[in-house]
Amino acid sequence: MTAAIDVTAAIDIKLPALNYGALAPMLILFGAAALGVLVEAFVPRRSRHGVQFIVALLALVGSLIAVIRIATGTTRELTADVAVAVDGPSLFLQGTLAVLGIVSLLLIAERSLERGGPFVPHAALTIGPTLDLGLAGSETGGVDSFDIKETGIGVQAGLLIWL
Repeated sequence: MTAAIDVTAAIDIKLPALNYGALAPMLILFGAAALGVLVEAFVPRRSRHGVQFIVALLALVGSLIAVIRIATGTTRELTADVAVAVDGPSLFLQGTLAVLGIVSLLLIAERSLERGGPFVPHAALTIGPTLDLGLAGSETGGVDSFDIKETGIGVQAGLLIWL
């Protein structure tokens, strides 16, 4: 009544070959993004900014170093079963994103302007009025730049995948 199905033929799945050295810039950023989420979850609020900054900066510098090492070694390679190309233009774009990420991280992490930082807690406020200073100093007000850094790393990792 029912035909026998050959299960061994249906399970014959071949995994793509991965060159982890070629994927290193992306993997470094993914690891840092995951570590950033753990830092947000477990590090106390007052020391979170410094830890997030160090994690993000080390990840971006490590990613840039990996891009430079790959660029000096191979000229062209396909990995992940031809889904990811590692060649001159993609390495140039990955390096550019890493450098721009480092510069933007250094700009975002600078907090010496005022107590709450350069961000206002509500979009309709301007920096400096009494309401802004009161909200920035409170525990519930203000904008955390940690979320911005994590989002930046996630976006850069996504762009590196896209390349």
